[in-house]
Amino acid sequence: MDTRIRYAICPVCGFQNTETKSACPACDARLFSDDQEEHQRYLELVRSQHRNQSFQWAAGWIVIGFVVFVPFLLFLGGVAVISAPLPIATVLVGAMVLGWRLIDLRKKRNATGRFLSKYGNG
Repeated sequence: MDTRIRYAICPVCGFQNTETKSACPACDARLFSDDQEEHQRYLELVRSQHRNQSFQWAAGWIVIGFVVFVPFLLFLGGVAVISAPLPIATVLVGAMVLGWRLIDLRKKRNATGRFLSKYGNG
């Protein structure tokens, strides 16, 4: 009798594992636990990863908000004078790159969220 717990959703990439393979076809993540104790440890690991991803996602968008909107608000208020376009362009490009990273992080956070919504209650 097989005591493995097989997962139908990959917690790393969110791939639907309809064939219940032992490794995710999309990212090669392990999609099973050998027993209930290992399953509980794995759930706790995914929960902590999800909390960390949620914090990074929220903090990242707050940073982007400050980087993008504060200079414009200061400029509109007459406090800041834009004298050198290069530093401003560098900061805006950095914010765009951070935004792209946050979009990828959102995909991973959604994958762990789907995994936890299916397996986190047990």
